[in-house]
Amino acid sequence: MLLVLIGLVFSACEGPQGEIGPEGPQGPQGVQGEPGEAGTAGAFQFSTDTISTDESGDLAFALEDLPADAVASVEKGVILVYAKSQNLWFPLPGIVLFGNNQVSSYSFFYGIEGQNMNVFLLQNSEAAKRSFQDLRVVIVPALNARLSAEVNLKNYEDVRKAFNLPE
Repeated sequence: MLLVLIGLVFSACEGPQGEIGPEGPQGPQGVQGEPGEAGTAGAFQFSTDTISTDESGDLAFALEDLPADAVASVEKGVILVYAKSQNLWFPLPGIVLFGNNQVSSYSFFYGIEGQNMNVFLLQNSEAAKRSFQDLRVVIVPALNARLSAEVNLKNYEDVRKAFNLPE
């Protein structure tokens, strides 16, 4: 009977909670595991190869049959476009240098229709037909976009390396 009474008295006791104590020292480092399989890219990259504008300097093209996760990434991810001319990569919107020191300014916009992404480049400077060595569209999913805070998005090579994209 006395044990039951003592149990009831101690279980009914409540007092003020103390503050959480200081964090203890870090324990020793564990054994490193085996390397995993090679990862996939942290972004989707699409290339047009050589492509030319119309006489007004504008260009429209479609990226067809995109993977479903790339399409889903367009809405909340980051869309980057790079133009290659004179063996240099130029971020868009921005200027692009062509032969004979010709410079054109471009902006872009895009839209999704089903599994296709339509991309439009608009020349903002003097209308002239231009030819690009390549255009690259990079779609960075929202989940990986946090990595872009530490990446110079105006430099295609930095983006390519950061997101493990092929050359």
